[in-house]
Amino acid sequence: MKAVISFPLRSVAAMLCCAGIMLSLSGCTSPPPMLQEPVKRYFEADASLDTAWKAAVQALVEKGVIISIMDKENSLIVVEEMLDGGAFQRTTAEKAYFYSGLARVSLLFSDKGEKGTGININSVLQGFTGRYNLYVTSNGSLEKDYFLLIQNNLPVKKTYKWLEDPEPTAGAADKEAAP
Repeated sequence: MKAVISFPLRSVAAMLCCAGIMLSLSGCTSPPPMLQEPVKRYFEADASLDTAWKAAVQALVEKGVIISIMDKENSLIVVEEMLDGGAFQRTTAEKAYFYSGLARVSLLFSDKGEKGTGININSVLQGFTGRYNLYVTSNGSLEKDYFLLIQNNLPVKKTYKWLEDPEPTAGAADKEAAP
């Protein structure tokens, strides 16, 4: 004789209800954001490692971010920056509304010799929606902003062709001698 498995009507209805909720929720989840191109996290500065390091420290202090780690021996700086909702929204690839957010940015400097200094800039973004804290994907603007901040604090190399010319041209001497 075959064993018959019977379920009470309430448990069948509860299972169907749960299955319906799960199916509807699975349709609501959004896929991860797709960016047009990968986020650029490596930059090169046309300065020595020591000069780039000093420019980065100066730029970060002027910006007013919290420097949580500054390890010159390993050429690593880690900063934390609180962002309001609008500024945080401009740095993320997600399409959610954030009241505020926290950006943890790590900057790793590498000496490239005569070519300058390589700077790896990575960020971890945590946004607050009003109810939840979410880790979100960077769209690359924060990394670029930090590099430009450092780049703008590097000393400017000025070269003037007339200063490099050891002897003035004959035409220039004639113009100065004429009354």
